[in-house]
Amino acid sequence: MSEPLWQLEQINMPGRLLDITLSFTPGITAVVGISGAGKSSLLNLLVEFEKPSSGQLRFNHADRPDTQLPVYWVPQDDGLWPHLTVRQHLSALSDKTQSEHWLSIMELTEHADKKPPSLSRGQQNRLSVARAMVSNAAILVMDEPLAHVAHQDAMRYWQHITDAISSNNQSLIFATHDPSRVLAYAKQVICMGDGQVLQQGQTQQVYHQPRTQQIADLLGPANWFTTEDQAIYLQHSNEKPHCVRPQSLHILPDNQSNLSIQRTQFHGSIQCSTVSAGNETTKDIWHLPIPLLKVSDRIRLNVITLLLLVSMILISGCKPSGNGEQITVKQSNVWSIPLDDISVPAPRSARMLPDGRMIVLDTAGRVLLYDSHGKVTDIWRLPTNENGNPEGTCLMQDGHIAVADTHYHRIVFFDTQGKITKMFGQRGEASGQFIYPVSLVQDEDGFIYVVEYGGNDRVQKFTAEMQHVMTFGKAGTDTGEFQRASGSLYHKGKLYVADAINNRILVFDTQTGKHIDTLGENHLDLPYDLTIDDREHFYIAEYGAGRVTEMDLSGKIVATFGHTGRGNDQFMTPWSLTVTPEHQLRIMDTGNRRIVELEL
Repeated sequence: MSEPLWQLEQINMPGRLLDITLSFTPGITAVVGISGAGKSSLLNLLVEFEKPSSGQLRFNHADRPDTQLPVYWVPQDDGLWPHLTVRQHLSALSDKTQSEHWLSIMELTEHADKKPPSLSRGQQNRLSVARAMVSNAAILVMDEPLAHVAHQDAMRYWQHITDAISSNNQSLIFATHDPSRVLAYAKQVICMGDGQVLQQGQTQQVYHQPRTQQIADLLGPANWFTTEDQAIYLQHSNEKPHCVRPQSLHILPDNQSNLSIQRTQFHGSIQCSTVSAGNETTKDIWHLPIPLLKVSDRIRLNVITLLLLVSMILISGCKPSGNGEQITVKQSNVWSIPLDDISVPAPRSARMLPDGRMIVLDTAGRVLLYDSHGKVTDIWRLPTNENGNPEGTCLMQDGHIAVADTHYHRIVFFDTQGKITKMFGQRGEASGQFIYPVSLVQDEDGFIYVVEYGGNDRVQKFTAEMQHVMTFGKAGTDTGEFQRASGSLYHKGKLYVADAINNRILVFDTQTGKHIDTLGENHLDLPYDLTIDDREHFYIAEYGAGRVTEMDLSGKIVATFGHTGRGNDQFMTPWSLTVTPEHQLRIMDTGNRRIVELEL
């Protein structure tokens, strides 16, 4: 286990910090809290800009070359030198090559001869961060970095920052009040309030298991259910209050329920609805968007109860993966996703076409067609993606491309020119209706299998004309049941479905719909998708472990590749994958907003 960077014991600063005891470990750590929480005071102590009135602070800087700076600080006011130009700020700490590199990355080249007073506030932010990056210090401490930079631009800069930190084996500690930056970039988080540490831990653990509502709110919209709330809104009562995040809570129609919608507001990827339980009892509920939800609708709340278990798995490390062998990779390549206006979308789902092209769905609601060299040849759009993005696609026998338009509860069919020719489905739990269709495949006889999640997890089988044939599978944790059904694959009369939260692959007979096998139990960590090569070996994208696992038809783990991270041979929440006849494995590295091609 790595030595802590700093160890603080019973630190006090009257009026600002109270009895702080914690440690900072190597990697990327976020300090999050509202204004006045004590974030800046804590960082000031680390860089010795201030001293505590009592307590002990120990700094460990033994594991670095003598020529490397131990720490570099980016203060909240940027701390720029008013008499030096932009270029001189960087050349004072680095050679010309590195200076020009970070001038380019931070888009400051055309301002290189200006001095700080003539820069905008956002440009000053970028210069302050660039100066820190060229310092090559072992530890970077940044107080609200890029706070005045537009969100989409900041995302792009942050990607370069974290890539460099990972490649150079540096550590970063940054203060912020923005939960999106904590969740996207920090491995560890320290939550602060009123000068105290409220909770410290790995980011995913604290996100899913905050100790209090105050902590929950620091990391984004949350539903905090007291024991009384659980009895009223969830029809059950746990031993203690707990948090349910919006993506884990589904609203389903239920005419027999005493819960009804009093008000609802759309917030992009999530929605907030005021739910009435009668007797003037109401609660604001954050949940996944529902396009047709309206005032007075009778509903019930459905929670994916095992999400907390998943977060515990994530913080305890990856699950064992068979014999420990690594997939042999001859070469790796990275493909980019084209910009959508000024935003940088991420890839989600992918499937190969017989002509060597690849279909990719991205988080801008687009269908991208790539040629075999990674060039985008066509871009098609779904009708809308305000409520969320599609998650699955498949080439039909008639040449159409079908897309699971997940958050609009339908399947959308495109012809070869990108024209929408048909849309099938609506929200509901009856045959031919969907909650969240996530993937689909077609067998050699033309039958189509649509997999869905959202509390009504199941598989529906249709004819090629989308006439319902049968339904199999259901939500749950028992044999043949799903918790967040995900990617699917048809092979020789069997349907293989990634059962994400139950950490396994379920196998069904497509003639009878009966569950006949379970693969990968005790080895997989949030499997989201799977593909198969000509040797009949599966490749599985593990969203939780940030890796790809190779498995044979019997379920034996052959090898794995990658782990969670933002560097080379690393993946951040890989969502989907596909394989070419030439044994090129292409992974949708969603969290890193890139496609990674592995030549096997």
